Amino acid sequence: MRKKMTVRLRPLAAAALTLGAAFAMTGLGGGAAVAADTDCPAQEFCLWADPGFTGRFAYSSEPQANVGDYMNDRMTSYWNRTDNWISLYMDDNFEVCLYSVAPGDKVSDMPSWANDATTSFRPGRFCRWTG
Repeated sequence: MRKKMTVRLRPLAAAALTLGAAFAMTGLGGGAAVAADTDCPAQEFCLWADPGFTGRFAYSSEPQANVGDYMNDRMTSYWNRTDNWISLYMDDNFEVCLYSVAPGDKVSDMPSWANDATTSFRPGRFCRWTG
């Protein structure tokens, strides 16, 4: 069985969810919960929607053919806490390679050409950006 991507809402987002699910999922400016790199579990690839490991947050160590509406084209910071390379792709089903992330790599603000561009990712050093 394929492991799905885990999405965690921090306490502020969970509180907002009780007030209205639509508001909590939009992650609007001042209402968005502040995450931290300490939210990233060991042996997972973690991604955040905003610089500095903040904003929307999700993680998985399994292939994600599509990260879903919650994180699609939103990744701005990441931490690869797995022992594997992770390859990032612009399109679903692992199409149009962005680049591969080494084990342990931690980036708080992706370069502009890759920011908000990830739709799928999978373990393995299958692609490298050669731009």
